[in-house]
Amino acid sequence: ILSTFNKSRQIAVKKPEENKDLTFPYLAAPQTPGKIKSRKDFDDQGITRVIFENGTTLFVKQTDFEADQVKAALSFGAGESVEPADQAGLSELSQQVVNLSGLGQLDRDQLKQVLAGKNTSVSFSVEEDKFVFSGQSVTDETRLLFELFYTHLMDPAFRKTAYKLATKQFTQKYQSLGHSIEGAMQLEGSRFLASGDHRFGLPALETLKQTRLADIRQWITGAMKNSPIEIAVVGDMEPDRVIELAATFFGTIAERSGICKAEKGRHPDFPENKSTNIDVPTRIDKGLVLVAYPTTDIWNIDHTRRLSILSQVVSDRMRIKIREEMGAAYSQAAYNKPGRAYADWGIFNAYAVIDPEDAGVVRQAVKSIAADLKENGATKDEVKRALQPVLTGIKESLKTNNYWLNTVLKGASRHPVQIEWNRSIKSDYKSITRQDINKMADMYLENDSAATVFIHPAEKQAKDAGNKAGGAQGSED
Repeated sequence: ILSTFNKSRQIAVKKPEENKDLTFPYLAAPQTPGKIKSRKDFDDQGITRVIFENGTTLFVKQTDFEADQVKAALSFGAGESVEPADQAGLSELSQQVVNLSGLGQLDRDQLKQVLAGKNTSVSFSVEEDKFVFSGQSVTDETRLLFELFYTHLMDPAFRKTAYKLATKQFTQKYQSLGHSIEGAMQLEGSRFLASGDHRFGLPALETLKQTRLADIRQWITGAMKNSPIEIAVVGDMEPDRVIELAATFFGTIAERSGICKAEKGRHPDFPENKSTNIDVPTRIDKGLVLVAYPTTDIWNIDHTRRLSILSQVVSDRMRIKIREEMGAAYSQAAYNKPGRAYADWGIFNAYAVIDPEDAGVVRQAVKSIAADLKENGATKDEVKRALQPVLTGIKESLKTNNYWLNTVLKGASRHPVQIEWNRSIKSDYKSITRQDINKMADMYLENDSAATVFIHPAEKQAKDAGNKAGGAQGSED
């Protein structure tokens, strides 16, 4: 060993070669800025909306919440909702491949090299109802942010090396998910609650691996070339400067008229009055019980807000009953998840992490809480306790760039009502009454419609899970 070491010391080590030819930006900016078709200032909210003649929409809001911070989103297409029926996992794999590929003339490592010392970055995501390039930057690098957005859109990359790396990363991820109750919910539970619709949760690994690089390229570039572009920018910057940059880089791109909605006839179905048992090969002696109720989409904002308060009431009752009185849960909570892409689609979930032997009694406790709320309603004190932290959270959120970008502006070109929601958010939540919450409980906490998920260690079946679950039984592959 020593001899080998001494020999190695005689070999000259070369300094890594630096590629001095790497530059960014490498695409020339359009020479003539696009013309503005309309401009509207929402003075009470400090928002400006600009629509260019080619259909590109820009929202911009200047804030002083955090000095030198700029956040932005470039949205297009209909995202996961239009994932082809025969290509399960395309959304997950596409997101990873795009992020690992870099740009057309610069791979990921080269892009990092040319951006060294900069404070601007862009990442890609596939959301339920749209594709999004999310960017964060600083005031002096706002032009660089727009150059990155422009290059990602005009010169995207789908590299074979990125595809192979993404597949390897997913293989590792699946190995981890396959040995935890939380992972089982992603791999099987979420899909069960949509009656097998692969746009929910994760598909089997072998199914995901059947997705080809060509499939990813065709799906993403099709949306890039055909879908209208929306840009939202929030933070410490000059709105007029942002409007100039948007006009330069996106005001003259080809007009797009693609549809940005989920396909008709591909609506997810809730598995009413069904249940599934999921075995997990794990040595950790914990299980999960989830009782789910069908609700509605986010666009019914009156119901969405009141269901969020109802979920707080249910969470509090679960804590008292299941954790404190029964001592049967490590953690528990309830939440409503309204859909954005699918009309009248939403799920109210109540879950508890438990000792697997307590699955039957915990499930019954959750249903008893729902039944009591449906029949007798919440108390005035319960509603007050549920509202207080929500109102505090709203007050704090209104002072963040994340709220204005992700809740108000992103997607507002398709759903202008989001801007109106911001105007009413504080007053509407303050106006919520016990009667409002009881109406939601009566309308949605219907045990005859509930679906149940049991997740437990494979070597230890949940006690009486099969014969005490009640209702029609279902299973998922």
